[in-house]
Amino acid sequence: MQYHPLPVSHTYRRFVALAKKVQRLLERGEFHQLSAQQQQRLAEKLKRLYLRLSGPFSPGRLRRILASAALILGLGGGAVQAQQFASFERNPFGLESEKISLITFADLDNDGDQDLLSIQYNDNGGQNFVYWENEGTAQAPAFAAAQTNPFGLSSFEYLTTPHLVDIDNDGDLDLFAGTYESIDEYTGNILFFENVGTPGSPAFAPQQMNPFGLEPSDYQMVPVLVDLDNDGDFDLLGTNYNFDTELIEFRYQENLGAAEAPQFGPPVNTPFGLSNESLYVLVHTVGDLDMDGDYDVLAGGVVYDDGQSRPTLEYMENTGSAGAPAFAAPVTNPFGIEFPLTAYATVPALVDIDGDGDLDLFVAGYEYDLSGSDGMPVIWYFENTGMINSTREAEPVAQLKVFPTVTQHLLNWQLDLEEKAGSLQLQAFASDGRPVRQWRVEALPGQQQGQVDVGALPAGLYQLRLSDGSGRLLAQERFVVR
Repeated sequence: MQYHPLPVSHTYRRFVALAKKVQRLLERGEFHQLSAQQQQRLAEKLKRLYLRLSGPFSPGRLRRILASAALILGLGGGAVQAQQFASFERNPFGLESEKISLITFADLDNDGDQDLLSIQYNDNGGQNFVYWENEGTAQAPAFAAAQTNPFGLSSFEYLTTPHLVDIDNDGDLDLFAGTYESIDEYTGNILFFENVGTPGSPAFAPQQMNPFGLEPSDYQMVPVLVDLDNDGDFDLLGTNYNFDTELIEFRYQENLGAAEAPQFGPPVNTPFGLSNESLYVLVHTVGDLDMDGDYDVLAGGVVYDDGQSRPTLEYMENTGSAGAPAFAAPVTNPFGIEFPLTAYATVPALVDIDGDGDLDLFVAGYEYDLSGSDGMPVIWYFENTGMINSTREAEPVAQLKVFPTVTQHLLNWQLDLEEKAGSLQLQAFASDGRPVRQWRVEALPGQQQGQVDVGALPAGLYQLRLSDGSGRLLAQERFVVR
């Protein structure tokens, strides 16, 4: 009897073949030479096949097959993406801890993948820095055994969370950490550990307290350093205790200095409409979750409801722009995120852990057994599987093309500007939302083109964004450094 393959097998082979074809076109720079109609037909075919296979196959597997061909399915070119996360997985990729962790991800050893640094309470009532090196790859993480107080790190303060960022623009990652009830009662300070090593071999100097004009807050400080106003340097989005409402609120200090010489302005409480109405302890992370070119906020911590705690995340979408943020009201447990009923506390971290171009979610916490008595620390992992278009798009002021979209060194850009604008800049962002390079562009109407060298960037997926002097996003495209 003649063998007939199952329909899903046939569809899968068609999908793989078409993805490889588009990948070759992208690598050769030939995709953008096709007409708009030809590009659209290829995208529609790939999307139809993807949707047919999304039932029997995991979205993560399908997107790995697509590789950079996923760029034409709305992951670049200005289409905003609504996110959808898979069900949680406990302690993935070899991550496991006997203590509850306050976590942050970054490529600390400059090898192209994301490592994990945490702060944990120890048995002596103090805290340790704990580091898990990612010995896998950017697409397939695998973490080594935990190292305690690595790279010369230590502190005698009561710490909240760590945050890694190149605050002095010297090419390596420096460390900030917040405190609670530090030295004086009800004081939250900001500790700074300068990286005096190299990008690939970090070594941290002794802590400095509240440098660069940073000011302490009341009771608790959770520091996140991010370019909220799109001016090329890192601002502080931290926390502060409000004695009137008895809740933690957000606090902002703008970086008025330069990328190489930070200097922070006075603190502003509840900035940009950010609010907290339920989190007794607030721990937040920042990332471009809807992929519209600005930073959104995801907050966790501890919530008490009628004397019981419940696991909660709150999402605050940035409905403003990259240069003028404005945040919507909090949405509880968005994007299909669900925790086990026995969970306690939520410490979120956003990172593209699998190199597929979107932000995945890790949440550290504690999980009791069903009796409610004993339990254990846990890190829950929610893979981002979303590929659903939302309705908002960047304003059609400019058309931007980049090629080849997979490159080792040089990236060509082609710009068609419909009107004269103020100063323009191209910015390259890593997959976790960090700006990594920027270039000035002449704001002349009509067509122009140029070339930038991205060879110094680690291998991975990046977003190239074009914005004007006000921070308005004009266009965006994705590219891959091989």
